[in-house]
Amino acid sequence: TDGSDGLITYTKAADPETGMFTIGNTPGTQLPSTGGRGTFIYIIAGVFLILLAGTLLIIRKRKNEQ
Repeated sequence: TDGSDGLITYTKAADPETGMFTIGNTPGTQLPSTGGRGTFIYIIAGVFLILLAGTLLIIRKRKNEQ
């Protein structure tokens, strides 16, 4: 593809029995990195919120039983 019309064209390989074809791997733009240390903070915060919600649920349930 040349990028202008979004169409991809290919030609069959030399062996027509397999129907295999090759697509060239040409690098484009660099993708942003993902993961890393920043996600660790979100995981810890999420676990803390789940534990807090569970604790509050248990306290509320015990309070209503009295």
